[in-house]
This record gives sequence, C-alpha cells and structure tokens, in this order.
Amino acid sequence: MVANNEYSDFALLKLVESVRNIPAYIPYYLGWTRSSSLPTKGTVIHHPRGDIKKIAIDNNTLGKAINNTHWKATYDVGTTERGSSGAPLLNQNKLVVGQLHSGGIGCNISDNYGRFDVSWDYGSVATRRLKDWLDANNTGMMQLEARELLPEIVGTKFICDSSTYYIKNLPANAMVVWEYPTEPNSAPRPQFYTNYPVPNQCTIKNKYYYPYNANLVAKIVYNGNTLLTLSKEVISDTKFYPYATYIQEACPFYGVNHPSISGRVENSTFVHQGCMVRVTFNSDYDKDIYYDSSGGITHKPLFWNYHRPTKTLEFQLPYRSGGLPFAFILDGEGVCKKKRIIFFSYTGNGNAPASAYSLKVLSSSENIKEIRLVTDDVINERNGLNWNLEVYNVAYGTKVLEVKGMTDLSYTMDTSGWTSGMYVTRVIIGDEILTEKITVGK
Repeated sequence: MVANNEYSDFALLKLVESVRNIPAYIPYYLGWTRSSSLPTKGTVIHHPRGDIKKIAIDNNTLGKAINNTHWKATYDVGTTERGSSGAPLLNQNKLVVGQLHSGGIGCNISDNYGRFDVSWDYGSVATRRLKDWLDANNTGMMQLEARELLPEIVGTKFICDSSTYYIKNLPANAMVVWEYPTEPNSAPRPQFYTNYPVPNQCTIKNKYYYPYNANLVAKIVYNGNTLLTLSKEVISDTKFYPYATYIQEACPFYGVNHPSISGRVENSTFVHQGCMVRVTFNSDYDKDIYYDSSGGITHKPLFWNYHRPTKTLEFQLPYRSGGLPFAFILDGEGVCKKKRIIFFSYTGNGNAPASAYSLKVLSSSENIKEIRLVTDDVINERNGLNWNLEVYNVAYGTKVLEVKGMTDLSYTMDTSGWTSGMYVTRVIIGDEILTEKITVGK
C-alpha cells in the first residue's frame, strides 16, 4: 500500500508483479476522472461475499453523502452485500469516480462511495492522497481513459521487399500460429516464413515483386486452445521497371576504343565508361528521374541529364569507374514508389594497355570464392604489392565487402551469408582497375 485516507476511505495498492505475467490473461485497465460534477449514472462491479462478479446499477443522478465526501447510489438493478467493499463505482462515461465504503448489512438498495476527486488531493502528504501517484509529474490531468491491452498484429499493410510481423500485447505463455495463403518458397507469390526471424513472429518476402492481396491470420493459442484469432490485410507491390531501351555510343576514352552497344535496360545494365549513354523510356512513363547518391555513395557520373518531355536519360560514366554501381531513381506508384535502375561500367575492353595483372575467381566450394591476381613476373610484381578489393551486389548496387591494403596475390571470401545472385568484384592496384563477375548461390 502506497497511500490511504480514512476521510474518503481509499487505499492505493501497488502491484509487485505485472498482471500481464498471468498466463493467457488479457488485462483491461479502468479509466478514472477526478471531476467533482455529479455522476448522472452509477455502475458498480463487485464480488459480494467473495462470490463471482456481480453488477449493480443506479440509472439516476447520484447524490452526495457523509459531508460531501461520498457519492450516494440507490440501485435500480442489483444490490451489494458484505464483501463488496472497495468495488469501483463507474459514472455514465464508464470512468471510476469512487469506491464502495458503506451501506446496509444485507442486500443493500443504496450505498456510499468515497469520492475519487476528494481522495485526489485531500491529504497533506503523498501517503494520504492519490495525485502524487497517478499524476507524478503534476501535469494537472483531469482523467485517464480506460485501456484494454488487446493483442494486435503489428507490421506494414503494404510490402515492397519484405515485412516482419509480430503480436503486440501477446498474453503470457501464449504462442502464435500464423497462416498466409501461399506455399513456402513458391514463385511468383510472396514467400511466407513462420516463426522467423524469432518464434511467434513471421516474415513475408516479396522476392519476385508480385502484386498480391491476402489476409495474414494470427491465432493466439494457449494450452492447445485458441484464445483469439486476428487478421490483417497484406498487399505486396510490384517493383516494375518502366520499359526502356538504351544506346551507348562508340567512343575512345583514355586510350581505349569502346564499341557501340544497345539493348533493353534491365535492373542492372553494363556499359562502357566515358561513352555517352542514352536511355529512352516508354511513352506511358511520366515521372521524374534523378541520380541516387544515398547510402554513402560519393562517386557520380561525369554527366547526366533527364529530359522529361522526350523521356530520355543521358549520362557518361567516369574514368576508373569499373565495377562501381551508378543508380538512378525512378518515381513510381504504389508502395514500391522508388524504382531503381543501376549501371555498371566494364573495364579492360577494347585496346586497353596490357596490365601487369589479370584477375581470376576460383571456387573451392559453393560458398568459398578465391580472388586471385595472376602475373607473369611474380617476384618483381609482388615487391611492394598493395591492393584493395570491393564487391558489389549487381541487383541492388550495394557494397557487400571491402578489404584494403592486401599484399598477397589472393584473398578468400565466404559468401554463405550473401543473397543469391550476381556480384561484381572490383580490384584496385594503384591506377589499375580489374573487375570480374561472380555468381553466388543457385
């Protein structure tokens, strides 16, 4: 007990353990008001003589009693008995306005309730009043609304790449059984993983960016019995890239003659550095395009411009940019609003001067990749050798590995935690750039 006062006959108790620790229990917290206005209705919830819960109701405006320190209720429905003392009195707004203090000794038709507003600040010290405990920051609050900690599914309604879901206010010792109408690892529908990444959670991955609408169902189960069934609509969006074609002009650049190439723009497209590239989008696309310098990207094209009336994007990639991603953001519709197209540049093409090194990628197993520098003059070339390695995910343009200051001719990397797909290795040796594509996973 932290506070009490005989004047309004209240006692305030502080629980030493949360009621949420009771297995399978969903708590409901009553609200209160310290208004001094006469309640226009009174309802008491009580346990007479320790019996099961009972309810008594006064449908009329309550009166005052015991020197105006109490509310007086005269019941139209039900009665109280001994053992009902301390029960909360709720007003017409279902907020606590007092607690049962006194009445008759049998089935009472009227009772006196210690007023909450009197208990609030009548005492001269904290142990004799409520306000120090229920408004510890002295904000002057007049009431607190009721609150029921009902379980609910938490997670996004719309999915672009993936979303994880969990149950807020999950009752103690309860478990969650998730249901979603798709087969595990099925294509092209979103993939569904239950108890992932941790028990009682689930994850939906929109791997194929397939537009799909379904209900995610969560059953709250305790001791084999379903306490509650929840449902949430989940909509996966497409990450559709507007149809576009590109033409890269032939050009000489730093002593290298690059040939002309053309084709359809994919998520990631390879072009030659230094050459003008023109990308033309289909006639239905009418959004803005801009260069993506997020995620710590500091490199930029030599030049880029988007001419919206003709739906044409022009750009040139800079010298020594081999293996670097250059991403452009396309405004779109839906939750996957930002569509990305990524360009990489080739290196070592055309009439490039012969390098002292060549690059090989060897695989001793599915997940182990060895990056090996090959040279004809091992002794001389290894003197003072210092090289850096960068690896980029082609699909997303993200850097997944960076190692600096290596002096050996090889480096072994474990790709077991990487997403399946294509990657670009970028080796920097002084002024030289060597690149090689590798495939990870299936």
